[in-house]
Amino acid sequence: MNRRRNFWKRADIRLRMSCRKLTERQRAAVLLALFLPFLAGCVYTVGTALQGFGERDGPGPEVEHIRPIGITYGIKKMNEKEQAENRHENEHRKTQDAAEAASAQGRRQAAD
Repeated sequence: MNRRRNFWKRADIRLRMSCRKLTERQRAAVLLALFLPFLAGCVYTVGTALQGFGERDGPGPEVEHIRPIGITYGIKKMNEKEQAENRHENEHRKTQDAAEAASAQGRRQAAD
């Protein structure tokens, strides 16, 4: 581990020493040579993102919706109408059970 850290430290020191040997004009030239390709890449990325923006005849953005997963419970696969009916019956049953419990509690309180 120490050798690897030592290698990177020596490489860093060598790079810094070679950069210190450069004059101001040479440093500016190296900086410009590294910056121009980066700038070109940024301009290209932004340009391709904005290309055709706002055109009415273009293909437009593609919208993908979440598709339902065909999960089956048990053997029979229910269609959407049967699922809606079962959902309605379950909700009705829950409401009915809650009403019966409330009326039974009211009767017990009235009897006391």
